[in-house]
Amino acid sequence: MESDSVTSVGYDDYKYYKALEEIIIPDSIKSIGEWTFGGFKALKSITLPKSLESIGEGAFNGCEALEKIIIPNSVKSIGRSAFIGCKALKEITIPDNVKSIEPYTFNGCIALKEITLSKSLESIGEGAFVYCSPLEIIIPNSVKSIGEKAFYSCIALKEIKLSNSLESIKDLTFYRCKALEKIIIPDSVKSIGEKAFFDCIALKEITLSKSLESIGERAFEACEALEKIIIPDNVKSIELYTFADCQALKEIKLPNSLESIGERAFEGCKALESIIIPDSVKSIGLYTFDDCISLKEITLSKSFESIGEFSFEGCEIIIIHIILNNFKKDDEKPPVVHFKKDDKNKFIWYKCNTDFVGNNELKILYNTIINKIFKDNNYKLINVNIPLSKAGFDLPDRAIENIFRYDGNKKKRSYKKGSSKKGSSKKGSYKKKRSSKKGRNYKKGSYKKGRSYKKGNSKKRS
Repeated sequence: MESDSVTSVGYDDYKYYKALEEIIIPDSIKSIGEWTFGGFKALKSITLPKSLESIGEGAFNGCEALEKIIIPNSVKSIGRSAFIGCKALKEITIPDNVKSIEPYTFNGCIALKEITLSKSLESIGEGAFVYCSPLEIIIPNSVKSIGEKAFYSCIALKEIKLSNSLESIKDLTFYRCKALEKIIIPDSVKSIGEKAFFDCIALKEITLSKSLESIGERAFEACEALEKIIIPDNVKSIELYTFADCQALKEIKLPNSLESIGERAFEGCKALESIIIPDSVKSIGLYTFDDCISLKEITLSKSFESIGEFSFEGCEIIIIHIILNNFKKDDEKPPVVHFKKDDKNKFIWYKCNTDFVGNNELKILYNTIINKIFKDNNYKLINVNIPLSKAGFDLPDRAIENIFRYDGNKKKRSYKKGSSKKGSSKKGSYKKKRSSKKGRNYKKGSYKKGRSYKKGNSKKRS
């Protein structure tokens, strides 16, 4: 290896020297092969030559004692998993000739705090910095793509500036970055993937891209500090669990482009006080606003085609306004019928802004809608606007009743003779229905995936 004719080193050159603590690579070497120093657990220091151009896949995989390495400016490529599991590595600089950080390059570098990226960097691969707990990083403007799980569980990452060239944020990109407090999504970004910011419990402020078209399932689930968010105009759907358990979320503005709101999208948003569903929205999924205990006012879309069962479970209602679309005359606004609770905690009709709706229609409206929705329940939501056509009078009793079902403090409910058993909905078990939903398991004694609810125990998030 002392000969100038040797330009590369590989695993076979060092496989019998795994106990070495220090290595100096000869000046003639241009490439370090795949897995060359893989598993060198005692290696603390390595000197790389100025002639080096490439570092192969897994080259320093598992070098647990390696604290620092200087990569010469001559290096143009670093292979995937090159430094995976270098648990003692604290800092590193990527030369400007390197255009990509390959998948899992620094995965498991649990001490890595400082990294200077190449100024010409174009991509950061999948899982590149998984579990780099103390990481602080600045992403250059040249970066156009960041892979899935790129910063997965970088729990000390407080702030990150994204490049204006970035086109998308992939699935799980910032999953459980628990210290992340603020982020601005540049206008170049058109999509945010599933669980992209899942469990970023310190995330208080986020600005979304004006060009954003889609937000993936559970993208902001459990962002417990998030207080306000504005969804841009190009977004057509809010998916499953997108903002579930955003407990501090007080204000959310939905765009006029929105067509559907998915199952449990705002479940557990305990601070949410009011929301306006745009007229473009045609459907709301199951349990959409379940357990939004502070919700005081909601205006529903005039274009509704379906409202999922239990979509307002746990929301306490006081006053209801029902907009009767098909009763309007010519260009006039549709009439609105108002119901409120009396001193006996029963809903009564108290006002209608038109004489066009007769007593017979009001009787049908009360018996079919109000009485069924709120029977034997306690509510204190101040305002609900429900757009309703004549066809709405024929909606199934059970579906209507279940839309606003309320269980108080999740205590046992009483059922009259002939009613369905506790925990059931229509034919079949209610729990059985919930257990089939994507993304969470509902087993006996548990409510949400990764959270156990046993008597006397607090919930635990995984």
